[in-house]
Amino acid sequence: MLITVCLTWKACVECCTSTNRRSRHRAFIERPNAGWKCEVCLHTNEFSQTGCVLCGTTAEELKIIRSRQEDTNTSAVVAPQVEDSTRSASNYLLMSSPRAAWVRSLNTFHSGDLTDRQLVARERHQWKRCIGGQNVRWVQIPFEVLQDNEALCSTIIKERDFQDWHKRHPPKVSGPSRMSVSSVLFSDSSGQQLSWLTPGTAFVRDDDSRSQSRTARWRLAEEFSASSRQYSKTVVRASTLVFSEKAQWFYQYSLKLCSSIVDGYHTIRIHRDRVLKQSMNLFMSAPSGTLHRRLRVDFMDEAGVDGGGILREWLHLVCSQLFAEAPGLFTLTSSSAHQGYWFNRTSAEKCTKQLEMYIFFGKLLGKALLEGLLLNVRLSIPLLKHILGVPLKLSDLYLLDETVYSSMMWILENDNTNALGLNFTVEGVELIPSGADVTLHDGNKQLYVAKVAQYYLFDSVRAEISSIIEGLRSVISDTVLHVFDFKELDLLLSGLPQIDVNDWRQHTDVRFYEQSTHEFELVGWFWEVLESFSQDQRGRLLQYVTGSSGVPVEGFKGLTGMDGEIQLFTIQLGKDVSTVYTVLPHASTCLNRLDLPLYASKAELERILTMVVEMDVTGFSSR
Repeated sequence: MLITVCLTWKACVECCTSTNRRSRHRAFIERPNAGWKCEVCLHTNEFSQTGCVLCGTTAEELKIIRSRQEDTNTSAVVAPQVEDSTRSASNYLLMSSPRAAWVRSLNTFHSGDLTDRQLVARERHQWKRCIGGQNVRWVQIPFEVLQDNEALCSTIIKERDFQDWHKRHPPKVSGPSRMSVSSVLFSDSSGQQLSWLTPGTAFVRDDDSRSQSRTARWRLAEEFSASSRQYSKTVVRASTLVFSEKAQWFYQYSLKLCSSIVDGYHTIRIHRDRVLKQSMNLFMSAPSGTLHRRLRVDFMDEAGVDGGGILREWLHLVCSQLFAEAPGLFTLTSSSAHQGYWFNRTSAEKCTKQLEMYIFFGKLLGKALLEGLLLNVRLSIPLLKHILGVPLKLSDLYLLDETVYSSMMWILENDNTNALGLNFTVEGVELIPSGADVTLHDGNKQLYVAKVAQYYLFDSVRAEISSIIEGLRSVISDTVLHVFDFKELDLLLSGLPQIDVNDWRQHTDVRFYEQSTHEFELVGWFWEVLESFSQDQRGRLLQYVTGSSGVPVEGFKGLTGMDGEIQLFTIQLGKDVSTVYTVLPHASTCLNRLDLPLYASKAELERILTMVVEMDVTGFSSR
């Protein structure tokens, strides 16, 4: 009898789990399938969003841009400046500042008026995977043609669509290219023959699954070719969708993947003070397929059942320790275009344990994506590109280290570079065979700059990248992620970059105690205090209540509780503060609920909420 009851209960739980998981899609499905397209980056936003969530363009900026476009349409069309193919790369990039050179190198039309963030959002369209027959290759598409050519807007395009456009619009030289400088031939450390190497040369990770090497290799993007068999028709179709529909498609994919495992939950039991070490050991030793099961976290010696809140808090704690200074794995970039984490190359000599931690991080990425969880950190653009296998080049170095980038631009812009006394080495590493014996001069400076960029973006972090990809692929196929570009992947991993109080207010469930005038007044004070808070303070309050400081890509209507079920942020008003056992508000992270006593004044409420965001907001707060 007991066995029958247990089996029945297990079936009910699994049924509820599947239903709840599907309800994650309500945030997408229960709204009109429409939105407005940002003219700056072509991201489709919801009508409720007054600015673009991807590039940060405000409504006022969009009005100005649209006005300029109307003026341009009524006058002669000004074509992008075409550079003489005989000009050298150094003349092309001769600008007054590193940022100006970076802007120019992106080859974007009317880019001078755009912010760094807008430029990066535009740049996501530059490279496309092009499928034709049995092969897939990389092609470049000018941003200017995308607004009128939907077939070329997706991350994966078809060869016939590319050729149709190519025949109508023969390519023009718009910057340094492989045909605009003298040929340089040599073999790199992998034995690969490189030719026409320039600062505009892009490299890409070799995704050839036939390779037996666990160490990543790099190929010229324009010479890259791989089998197209890894891209199913479903993946190719999904790549043509707008972002919100891509996200919905991916959640359905993850649901199907998790539903194929019939063994229920995978529960990890860990001590809070050893969360990183124990989590890593459990992930690394987990049998194949185990990480496809729904994850539950049990903090030992603590009360509480994981209904989603503990899982989110666990991920917050693990990420905070992984990206802290002590492990020496990552460092935060200072780029104004996109601040995010990159590999810490100045850490101690790479050891096996460090590489295992990168593998663990790859597994963690895959698990977070499958569970629909948000990281409390943002990854740098070059790292996001590496995860997707997108080409990188010199301009990406600007996003990591503006000092090094500035030095490279100075070399390109100036003559008599032999006076610098440099050779083809960086940090004691030879950039080319016998590089220590090759002196930098004006005749080889283009090669030097390209190899320095390759070193910082690829070679110096080769083992780290390979380890992350290895961990990611053990949980989820990275081919599925190719439906997203790198900015969309950033949204999927880390959520919206800004916390919008209006969106928060609009999708909050308020439960009154007596519906008194004072209760309504208190709710108004709450939103006024949040409006006055900084983004960091808002995130910490959200962390206190939900277990996560991030807002999902759907906005606050996409907040979830147990097993991905939609669970809106809830304010539960209680009794007068003088009658409760503590003046601090109580949080139920599994329910995304804040139990708010009736504070006497706005000043008191602000003082209490400020106290909450300034303290350690981790720790299971609901029994």
